[in-house]
Amino acid sequence: MQYQQSIVLMKKIVINSNAKVNIGLRVLKKKNNGYHDIVTIFQEIDFFDIITLTKNPQGCSFNSNVDWLKNDGDNLCIAAYKLMKKNYRIGGINIDLNKKIPAGSGLGGGSSNAASVMKGVRKLYSLDIPNNELEHLAINIGADVPFFINGSIQLGEGVGEKLTLLKYKVSGKYLIIMPDIVIDTSWAYSQFKNGLDTSVSSINFSSLLNKKTTNFNKLKLIENDFESI
Repeated sequence: MQYQQSIVLMKKIVINSNAKVNIGLRVLKKKNNGYHDIVTIFQEIDFFDIITLTKNPQGCSFNSNVDWLKNDGDNLCIAAYKLMKKNYRIGGINIDLNKKIPAGSGLGGGSSNAASVMKGVRKLYSLDIPNNELEHLAINIGADVPFFINGSIQLGEGVGEKLTLLKYKVSGKYLIIMPDIVIDTSWAYSQFKNGLDTSVSSINFSSLLNKKTTNFNKLKLIENDFESI
């Protein structure tokens, strides 16, 4: 009886697709591929979209509570499914997304959705895939996507894909203010010039989070370069 119940449950996966904040972000030199090297601390927060996945005989269907997300190649949920389909023997999937994280807010909603679909497909189809393998694949979708495979709090370097899990989160609460403004990530990075000083790469953001309790006053020492634009 327990075995039959587990089979029923595996036909449907419900995932909280969490947002993130950047605790400090330094933008370094632009790479030949158009991306910038960065140094940042990603922290997952308790604010999320809800994704429901069910099996589909073939293909991928998508449904959402927002009209600006379509069932097309620009949809990161669809991109995540196609990437899993390309690399693993899986069938189709139905994706139902209850969107709460606004677009263009810097909270990583789209990247989180992509990572959640990848992890959901792994669970739905009982794939034996370690997280580091999913991270390696996830960078093909976007620079922030690998972070959301493990989530929690991590130091991000490179374009954001070189991740180091940190031991402690910042203690306290965040006030997230979301005005009705959309900031395109590509535009924001385009405002930085190629000649940025790479000496800032030596700044050790993670050293400020090496104690069990981190005083918020310490975070004043951490800057976010996007504030300037």
